[in-house]
Amino acid sequence: AYDEFLQGFLTERGKHRLLKKLQTEIIPAEFPQQKIPAADIATYFNNTLEFGFKTEGSVIQLVKVLCYLSGDVSKLTHYWCELEKEYGNDLTEVEISELLYEKVKIVMESKE
Repeated sequence: AYDEFLQGFLTERGKHRLLKKLQTEIIPAEFPQQKIPAADIATYFNNTLEFGFKTEGSVIQLVKVLCYLSGDVSKLTHYWCELEKEYGNDLTEVEISELLYEKVKIVMESKE
C-alpha cells in the first residue's frame, strides 16, 4: 500500500513538473507571438489527462493542439472523429496526438 502511495506521489510530482515545463518553456516556444496564460495551459493540460493521455510526448502534443484551438474541445472532438474515420479506431495514444497535432497545425496556419 505504501508503494502504491509513493508511486502516486511520484506520478503527481511528474505531472506538476511537466505542467511547469509546458507553461514556461514548451508553449512559449511553440507560440512566441501569443501570450497564452498559465491558467489556460493548466486547463488544457488537465483536459488532456481527462481524455486519458498518459505519455509525456502525447500530453505535450495534445496541449499544443488545444492551444491552437484556444481550448475548444468540440473542435478537438471534430478533428479526432475525422482521424478515426480516416485511420480507424486502432490508433495508439502517440499516433492520435501526433496526427491531431499535424492536422490542426496545418489547418490553423493556413488561416493566418
